[in-house]
Amino acid sequence: MNKLLTAICAIALSIPAVSGEISVVGKGTVSLPPDKMKMAFEVSALDLDIAVAKRRFKEQSATLAMTLAKVGVATNEILTSGMQMESVTEYENSSMVFKGFRFSESYTFVARLDRARMERLYTALVNSKCVAELKFWFELFDNETPRQEARALAVKNAREIADGIAKAAGVSLGEIEEISYNFANTDRPYQYLQNNCFAAADDRSITSAGSLRTLEISEIVRIKWKIK
Repeated sequence: MNKLLTAICAIALSIPAVSGEISVVGKGTVSLPPDKMKMAFEVSALDLDIAVAKRRFKEQSATLAMTLAKVGVATNEILTSGMQMESVTEYENSSMVFKGFRFSESYTFVARLDRARMERLYTALVNSKCVAELKFWFELFDNETPRQEARALAVKNAREIADGIAKAAGVSLGEIEEISYNFANTDRPYQYLQNNCFAAADDRSITSAGSLRTLEISEIVRIKWKIK
């Protein structure tokens, strides 16, 4: 009998302990309304005669300056590329054709979100006929705080998933072996709209684009645990 018990104990002792690891991806998302508005536009003039192109550019730039002043846009709310000049060629019938000289300057309006103010600026720019295109979008002044919240939610999500898998498998989580992290949406934490400014202002208004959506900032983490 003693020999049998000794044999059973030896077999039990020879069974290896559970070992291995579990790797889980967690995602966290924070949704909140935008508080920053941006509008990008450009003044551009093209002509075969460089003097004519430059004169038209200056006229359009003067019109733009008056338009911005009329709707109360402050100098510190405008970012500009400065005047650019280039010769323009296009490929036609298997050869390059000179189209003229282009003078241009890009502008970006940045301010705290005010829907009514943005509507007034948009309408004024459209009616001025002095800009080539309009793009407007909405962002956040503070991206880091919600991003930190999203990271914490991603870690929590990964832990919940890992706990559920471990419980179903009859094991438990041990120490964390590895954590890897990357942005889920680094390029588009905003709502973006683009309009052809040569359409009638009342046909292409910001209001007609519908209500502003909330912005989403997401983070993804991959965590690897030992199991025991």
